[in-house]
Amino acid sequence: MSSPRLNSHALALNVSAYLLWASAALLFKQLEHLPAWLVLAQRILWSLLFCGLILLLYRGRTALAELGALLRTPRQLAWLPLSSLLIASRCASVSACSAPA
Repeated sequence: MSSPRLNSHALALNVSAYLLWASAALLFKQLEHLPAWLVLAQRILWSLLFCGLILLLYRGRTALAELGALLRTPRQLAWLPLSSLLIASRCASVSACSAPA
């Protein structure tokens, strides 16, 4: 069994995640006038910087060493373009589905 304190913490995290997700619709409504590629490029750039900052804060320099080792492994490196294409196709399909007729 988990403690009530852990349950309330999990509930708070869950509610905050739902609120952030719901507020994303308001944000994208404000960005309608911008080209989709620009929004996508900004999301990629800021996500990369934010994730890098989180890695550095939580793992320190070992995270950079692990990332360097990952990028030097040809088999792992080969999966990056495929994953990028899958993510881009999802974003493109969402953009196409929500475009005004």
